[in-house]
Amino acid sequence: MAAAIGWYGPLIDLSRASSHVGDLVQLIVLVRHSQPVQKVIAYNRRHVLMTKIQVGDDTRPYFELSVWQKYIGTMIVSGDVILLQNVRIVKFREVFEASTIQISLLTVLAHGSSLMASTDNVQLIARLKLGSVAREKFCRVIYWIQHKEPTMHHVRRIDKGENKAQVPKNWKSSKDKKPATCLSITDVICLKSSCAIIFHSFVGEIFFPPYSRRYEMEEQLFLREALLQTDKRRITEELICVGCTTCGFPMDSRLPLYCSKSSKYVHEISQIYRPFFLHVWDQTGLLPLLVKNKAATILFGQLTAEKVHTCFMQKIVNKNSSFLHHGEFRSSTSSNLGGNDHLNAVNGDRNRPDFHRIWLILLKVLLKQQESPFLFEVDVDDEKDVQNGRFEMISLRMPCCTVACMGPDRPSTSSCEE
Repeated sequence: MAAAIGWYGPLIDLSRASSHVGDLVQLIVLVRHSQPVQKVIAYNRRHVLMTKIQVGDDTRPYFELSVWQKYIGTMIVSGDVILLQNVRIVKFREVFEASTIQISLLTVLAHGSSLMASTDNVQLIARLKLGSVAREKFCRVIYWIQHKEPTMHHVRRIDKGENKAQVPKNWKSSKDKKPATCLSITDVICLKSSCAIIFHSFVGEIFFPPYSRRYEMEEQLFLREALLQTDKRRITEELICVGCTTCGFPMDSRLPLYCSKSSKYVHEISQIYRPFFLHVWDQTGLLPLLVKNKAATILFGQLTAEKVHTCFMQKIVNKNSSFLHHGEFRSSTSSNLGGNDHLNAVNGDRNRPDFHRIWLILLKVLLKQQESPFLFEVDVDDEKDVQNGRFEMISLRMPCCTVACMGPDRPSTSSCEE
């Protein structure tokens, strides 16, 4: 079995990690929580986004894992049981931990919501293509989670006990119900049915979905580092494209024939924000939210993609025209009048707000990860997995301090729309 799927090293319990320092091993573990951490490579001072994961199994409830591959970090969700292949056990300051390498792989064996809802573990195990040793280990981890792991028993599930009316597929359910409140990202992950929710979390990073052609280019995947190293024109072209302003589909992807979000089923073509994933996190876990055009407009302070792109293109035209008129002015003194007219036009453009520059500043401030938590409103689609937009951002609000209202019997914060 090891040769068939490329295993290098034995499948071990976490309690035996100290006996395999420097070796490649396989692990079947529960993900407790994860958080992105910015690291600096010493020899070239290069900034790298690493994901720090806390995992556990039936032999050792707490163990640290460092994930260096970006695509693996985006797949890890708190509450899932995962198979880690070809990870190295390392020792740092008397502490043992696991670290991914270039040939490391990750497979999700069971989602947290399935573990909490399942009453028959035989079905969970039967669908997995595992060998006898891995299957036995998976059974032990499942039993430990469901019977002995206290944190999983205290997970607050929004959809528990709710009787939802069955709605035909070709009819949309009513949106009159207020979104349910989740206390943590762990609560969000454990939802098993479609619903609308709100929760507080911090902004982590922006990256493109796996089905995007930008995903294949490693240097363009995460925008935080790109803002520091890439020219602003390239960033604008990455995030803004031509597409439907209603449904948010880009023209360079497989645009559906009909717009599902429009009453006329007709696409409204204009400049839009390309769909991307927004990493949000709290103390309990990490969650990628799918952000489309309308939600991205809210995220970027109500600056529409059309407005940003128009300003961006005008700056390019003005820059090229300045070079042209400058050359004409030097070659002939008779062009002074035309040069002055052009200068007045440029000065007139300068008096207008530079929405492109404002947008870049907002983007950079947002990705500094130094802001307070936002209140996110999210739609949950139970027919999709996390990597395909199970959690789609609808809007967000920014908590703001109300000092005048603070008192012994009054809350210290409130929410206000951006």
